[in-house]
Amino acid sequence: MIEHRDGLAWIETDGDGPEYFGLVFGQGVSPRELAVRLGAPEDSPVLDPATIERIEQAWPTHRYDEPNIGRIGDAGNGWSFCLLPCAAMETSGSGNPFGADGSSPSKGIRTIEITDTGMDPANIIHMHDETYVWSWFDGDSHDRAAEPDLLADRLRALGLPTIAPGTNLRDLDEETRDARDRQYEIVYRAISEHFGIGLPREEVTGRTLPGMVCEPREIRNARHAPEGPTERNPTWDRLRALGFDL
Repeated sequence: MIEHRDGLAWIETDGDGPEYFGLVFGQGVSPRELAVRLGAPEDSPVLDPATIERIEQAWPTHRYDEPNIGRIGDAGNGWSFCLLPCAAMETSGSGNPFGADGSSPSKGIRTIEITDTGMDPANIIHMHDETYVWSWFDGDSHDRAAEPDLLADRLRALGLPTIAPGTNLRDLDEETRDARDRQYEIVYRAISEHFGIGLPREEVTGRTLPGMVCEPREIRNARHAPEGPTERNPTWDRLRALGFDL
């Protein structure tokens, strides 16, 4: 297994790690194809870091609808990644299909999706061909997933305690509480080790990754109805008005 040099645990432990983000990994697809699955038009270009910086600087500071630019790259072991603003996951996550055919990003492949709002604990979902395989949210894997115990042995080996539902956390010993508080560091390490994937720390923190605008040129009035009417996505008109003909 070819593991990514930086792993994933640094997202939780590094003070310069991403905040308020959506992170999607896709197996067996290129970074560009993953971005297309997450909403980028097939005919849109991959943007270099300098162009992304110019877009961010040109976008009016009073607007809160900045384009969903996903930073893309190689995650190791045949996986790609796309790092998005957290708000993008409302339309690109596993429960919100937005391909032209109404499929989720995981159609025909494996994906891992991490959504961190900065307010709630991160939600992690592993999908395979639109099937819900495994998840993690605030101390537990969802028992309705196809493989709820997928990472159970690895998590135990890394020191994550099993805490019975309803347990008062104040009744736990200090070591157990500490491990519980570090749960996402441990979970990210387990995911990285199990799948052999990671996120390049230097490129993410230095904002030197290329990216794509992960928004379709046409959006549908009925989100879950692929046959519904479409209208122009104003993001692309605003980009053109700012001088970016993408």
